[in-house]
Amino acid sequence: MSYDFDYVKSQFYHNNYLFHEPFSWAKPVTRKLEMVAQGLKPGEPGWEGVVPFDTLLMEMIGRREFQAFKWEDFVYRYSYEDQDSLIRVEKIDAKHLLVKELWARHMKTGDLERHISAVAILNVEGKVLMWLPFEEIRYSLRNANTFIDGDYFHYEDYLLNGLYPSSKILKSGPTKCVEFFSDDNFGAELDALYEIEELKMQSAWARYKGLKKGSFKSKQMEFSEKNQLFEGSASWRGSDGFRYEGNFVSGKLEGWLKATDDDKNLRLQAQFKAGKLEGKTSTFFENGLVQHDYRFVANTPDSVQNVYYSDGQLRFTYNFKEGEMNGAYERYTDKGKLAVKGKFENGLIRGDWEIHHEFARMFCLYFKETDFQWTSNVNLDPSAFDDCTFDAYFKLEVVHNKGCPNGSCVIPRLDGMIR
Repeated sequence: MSYDFDYVKSQFYHNNYLFHEPFSWAKPVTRKLEMVAQGLKPGEPGWEGVVPFDTLLMEMIGRREFQAFKWEDFVYRYSYEDQDSLIRVEKIDAKHLLVKELWARHMKTGDLERHISAVAILNVEGKVLMWLPFEEIRYSLRNANTFIDGDYFHYEDYLLNGLYPSSKILKSGPTKCVEFFSDDNFGAELDALYEIEELKMQSAWARYKGLKKGSFKSKQMEFSEKNQLFEGSASWRGSDGFRYEGNFVSGKLEGWLKATDDDKNLRLQAQFKAGKLEGKTSTFFENGLVQHDYRFVANTPDSVQNVYYSDGQLRFTYNFKEGEMNGAYERYTDKGKLAVKGKFENGLIRGDWEIHHEFARMFCLYFKETDFQWTSNVNLDPSAFDDCTFDAYFKLEVVHNKGCPNGSCVIPRLDGMIR
């Protein structure tokens, strides 16, 4: 009578970040901020130049100038009547704000950069009432001041520069592809870059609280600064809960960065040179086996990259050359069987590719007993699903056309029947 699309997708389709522009790797982060940061009190000299956050917030949502959304993906819009109703019924939390961030890899430098896409207004119980696109409210934030340790800041600068007295990460996924977030933990090699930038952002508030030079120590961080740059060994608790240790020279990581869990198991080991990933980077399962085995040159993937299952079996192997996919690519099932094989040239899939897929038993029986029109397609061998597997072979051609993204399209040609 009906079918579960997610189940069908999980059985029939495997999304793979390698086919979705590896350079678009990014890390989504949802952060809860404490916004009561003014260093002045009402009546003190200079107070007239400050706009308290609760005042700014009520002005923004009361003027009906901004389109509110139910979700952070900006799909479901609230009408102004719905928006007014929420404000009347709910008690607004005027001290906290949710911020939706995307830490994206810069195309040229390879460094991670932070971009704010949305902010959420909460009620006093911490529930999200509405999401506002950050770009829509930037003008208001840019023209309202807060006062921190002797300096006035626009709220826009306050958010963009990470000057947060209190910040809690509520949700953070592994670094993934922007276009389509794969269900696999790919991109984990760039999480090390994120943790370093997160450390620097946390220390920015400590600096504005009076730390100009010296050392800083808390339950989360331990480091020294000289001329507002990290210097020497550093130890800190990352957003993933791991304990990170590394050595900084003039603000840039040098040598090995290591991360361990609470049981002191090694979970990440990455080599750095002048603040960039250089050489081998490995992440580890809790059982100590290697999960990712990557190689970099100046934050750019280079040479053979391998990904493993938790039992040590090879899952993926592929090759980068100066940041572009080049050479052989193979993917294996958790049973050690070849699932996909092909090659890349300058970032494009082309040449001979083969796909071998094994269906779950119930899904396979559904295929055999259902007489859909597509199952009698001329390209499909009638016995293709007899053993609950199918094999397909393709020749991939690159066609250059103005109508294609970046001028190139990859056209698959089926090489024989699916069998």
